[in-house]
Amino acid sequence: AFDILMKRPVIEDLRKLLVLSDQVSLPEVKSVGMIKSIVSRANTWQVKVRKALAPTAGEKKSFDTATLKELGISMSAIPPITPEELMLCNAIVDDGERHCICGSVRDEKTMIQCVNCTNWYHNKCVNVPNTADHKTWKCSFCETGTNKKTKKRPSADSCWPF
Repeated sequence: AFDILMKRPVIEDLRKLLVLSDQVSLPEVKSVGMIKSIVSRANTWQVKVRKALAPTAGEKKSFDTATLKELGISMSAIPPITPEELMLCNAIVDDGERHCICGSVRDEKTMIQCVNCTNWYHNKCVNVPNTADHKTWKCSFCETGTNKKTKKRPSADSCWPF
């Protein structure tokens, strides 16, 4: 329990601690209340991020960058690490641009980038296995010559510090 609390914890670790709070001996009675408060604030923030970054298939309009930046600033008040952080950071770095045919944000863990146009697509959305060669993969738009746009992405590191 102390190892989790001594570093910036992952939200799932805090949730597990709450489930085990009857069996885990924490230094003060207030510790469980503090963890509940942190998890509650993180849950509220996560819902706001998911709502702001909700994918809409075929949507071309960018995400609201002012809202994204506000969420980025409020992220500093959320101690645990959440999966939504990377999604939000990528959306901010990409100036709110939507990706894939589903209209979602960029997420390198479940997406593949076209080497020609540098657009990102979910492997599932374009029926590409996770084992596909990321160094040579081209989207169907570039393969057929219907995509004329090429662009370069800034590094995700430029999102911080929020």
